[in-house]
Amino acid sequence: MHQQVGTAPATRRLSDQLLTAHERPVIVHPRMAWILYYEQKKNVRAVCQKFGISRKTFYKWLKRYRNSAGDPASLLDNSRRPHRFPRATPKEVVAQILQAKKETGYGQRRLKQYLAQKHNISVSEHTIWKLLKQLYADNGFSVRGVSSPVESRPGDVVQISVKEIMLSINHHQYVQYTAIDVCTKLRISKIYRTFSWRSAADFAKIVIERFPFSIKEIQTPNDGRFTNASASNDISSILFEPVPALLEKSNIKQTFLSERDLRNSLVEKVHEVDDVEFFKRNSYRKPEELIRAMAEFVTLFNNHRKHEELNGLTPLQKLRAFSEFKNIVYFDPYS
Repeated sequence: MHQQVGTAPATRRLSDQLLTAHERPVIVHPRMAWILYYEQKKNVRAVCQKFGISRKTFYKWLKRYRNSAGDPASLLDNSRRPHRFPRATPKEVVAQILQAKKETGYGQRRLKQYLAQKHNISVSEHTIWKLLKQLYADNGFSVRGVSSPVESRPGDVVQISVKEIMLSINHHQYVQYTAIDVCTKLRISKIYRTFSWRSAADFAKIVIERFPFSIKEIQTPNDGRFTNASASNDISSILFEPVPALLEKSNIKQTFLSERDLRNSLVEKVHEVDDVEFFKRNSYRKPEELIRAMAEFVTLFNNHRKHEELNGLTPLQKLRAFSEFKNIVYFDPYS
């Protein structure tokens, strides 16, 4: 396990003006990078070209940022959450569902029947499942399909997935591997030319070596390139161990995500963010440009991107909340 501390690379220096001696980091959205780049270049056209945005979009957020006296939170999207919920389940029904769950221990299907027969309450299985999933942690029971409310720790579960990049560079398609720690949301991504057992093994090795904590479990797609237990007898078998062998040697449990679980996984949600905020806003002529830009984007994500799921913390801040990692001031898996 290694911890990256001390001076950060050039990506960090862009945000030095936002850091204080007592509070770091404070960037809350990748839009902050637009503002920082503009303040560095003093050229709106350069900003729009670099980030793939229109002048209208840039000026909108620049105006909002300046009107807030430089508050980074002004760059967040305004919440579209309604103030009122006319179709919300009545509180007395929620209480009855919770009580029935405690009394019977039933799953949502049997609870639906039980509530209809015993209490004349008609509610869908999906509604029951959502309510129990929301309430289980506060009331000390487990729900089918939901993990125990025991607090997770860095490295308990890391998810890995692969995404085909819908960009052709030099007439060739590339793939993006991403690993994300479920507890902290820290991530590592890397671009490869192909999706193969060799690239899967290489990426798994990087994940093990560069995350600043030991890993207990890695979840991967149930794909032959991740499940191949024996390498072919070519020269590459000397350089790469298949993923199962590598994880076994590192005493890391490997579990597999079904197609359904993978679609709903945290790592796939991160890939969706990448689509909107990275790939659709930029174009690259050389693989080196793509690789360098991805490294910068991921580093900003780890150190400056606040998450609602982390109660407004960045992945780095979440990591530092654990005493053994409090001395880590910056996480850059590419340095």
